[in-house]
Amino acid sequence: MSLIQVERLSVRYGARTALSDVSLRIAANEIVTIVGPNGSGKTSLLRAIIGAIQPSAGRIVHADNLKIGYVPQKLHIDDTLPITVSRFLKLPGGVAGADVEYALKEAAVPELEHAQLSQLSGGQFQRVLLARALIGRPNLLLLDEATQGLDQRGSASFYQQIETVRQATFQQIPGLVKYRVSNHRKCVVDLLEGPERFLMDVAGFNTFNQAFAQSTNMATL
Repeated sequence: MSLIQVERLSVRYGARTALSDVSLRIAANEIVTIVGPNGSGKTSLLRAIIGAIQPSAGRIVHADNLKIGYVPQKLHIDDTLPITVSRFLKLPGGVAGADVEYALKEAAVPELEHAQLSQLSGGQFQRVLLARALIGRPNLLLLDEATQGLDQRGSASFYQQIETVRQATFQQIPGLVKYRVSNHRKCVVDLLEGPERFLMDVAGFNTFNQAFAQSTNMATL
């Protein structure tokens, strides 16, 4: 079963082309790691999938009743903003306290519920962003270089928690993308820039492999 089908997708920002003629199918119970050089369109692809940007060509087909959780590459919060983790997770409203407790527990940081966002470490903040992505109990979890800025130990710990979440909620989260975990097929999607192929983000990819000690097959867009 396909959760997402990307068909000949192109994304442009004014005169600049971020993605050109990309096709990709994401099945349930599948790992997909997207790699490529800076500017190759990795983030643009994920943002198009979640509907944050409109493609200039092609289409994206979602499975019926698909729920997507998204952990961004970075999120800037004003350090002077007096907001607790619980309040942040309830934005923009309509989130029950029980859902906040569930998400923080799944992200392995239940003790942060009443902490101030401004006082969190980088690793703690990424766990909070993971919790926010899990609140809706998604079918597909997208991680956009979610360990950027973390050291190797912090990155490995984050990915281990992703695996724990996947195993604990397999029926609710059958797919994970971009440093994404699953027990069935695993592939690396290499975004191409020009005539040469690049396998970038090597540190993150190696951390992924070390964290799960599983083999990876290669696939190319």
